[in-house]
Amino acid sequence: MKDVPAVLDSHRDIDRLISKSGIIGRQILHFYRFMRPEDHEYGGTDGSKTINSVWSKGNRLRRFLTRLGISWLADLLFTYYVGGSLTRQDQLTFAEIRGIGDRPYLLTLRNAVFCGIPMSLCYFLLGEGLDILADVHSYTEMSALIGQHIALVMGTISLIVDLFRALDAAWMKRCWAPFGIMPFVVNLPTYLNRVFNKIKEKT
Repeated sequence: MKDVPAVLDSHRDIDRLISKSGIIGRQILHFYRFMRPEDHEYGGTDGSKTINSVWSKGNRLRRFLTRLGISWLADLLFTYYVGGSLTRQDQLTFAEIRGIGDRPYLLTLRNAVFCGIPMSLCYFLLGEGLDILADVHSYTEMSALIGQHIALVMGTISLIVDLFRALDAAWMKRCWAPFGIMPFVVNLPTYLNRVFNKIKEKT
């Protein structure tokens, strides 16, 4: 059995790292941490009925979610799609929770290869679809052409960014946030939080 004080210290370190994230990033990290059964091994070891009860209920909830389909595949998708879409610091924290703190770059690498690059190709397909729509009727031509150009630009930027992320993660072992609407929405509160903290430190 793990040494309780050591495990509690490790949990406090992760708590401190999570607190530096934005509101959305914190919820993602807290949820993933809750879903990791090994992150709860210390529960109840001090004989406290309260901790024991919380730990037991948490285990029952995790088993219930597993029966609903929260399986190793869902864990894999959550890890490399959601976890790999976070900021660099949040990916480092996510990797600690995952148990790959010595290889956090895997989040960026696998997110770029299996999620980012295929998504950029979807942008190109969307552009082709809008090109067909532009030929259907004159009323749809202008809006379809604008949408086509936006899709092609986003696809090109996304492809370049994800190729760079994959290569840099493979060779330099660094983490990078991806380009896209979902990563922007998720990570914006974290970036704003950091800017706010830096301003607060200077004043």
